[in-house]
Amino acid sequence: MTRAATPMLSQEELRWHVADHTSVGKKKTVHARFVHNARLVDALCRQAQGALTGSTGARAYYDQQRARGLGPQAALRQLANRLVGILHGCLRSRTLYDEATAWVNTVRPGPDPAEPIAA
Repeated sequence: MTRAATPMLSQEELRWHVADHTSVGKKKTVHARFVHNARLVDALCRQAQGALTGSTGARAYYDQQRARGLGPQAALRQLANRLVGILHGCLRSRTLYDEATAWVNTVRPGPDPAEPIAA
């Protein structure tokens, strides 16, 4: 019986062989890669932008996020995420969207400055 032919590597060849299988570069950390559907993210952000002008609850939630110190894009993403959660709740419970029910936990700001004050 003969052993399978394995090439004998010299020290130099072994050094290059090992170097090929180790990491290259100086980075010592590994960063997570977040894969997402760019078209879905874009559609959700557009929905959130539209909700800012059409929904007082969405505007109050966005303003609340901005008051927490989030930037405009981060607050918009939070609003989009909240809208997805509201949609999920409507689908799960098989109910129609209701502004008062959807934003019941949102701290609402004072009266709308655009509305005239009743005398």
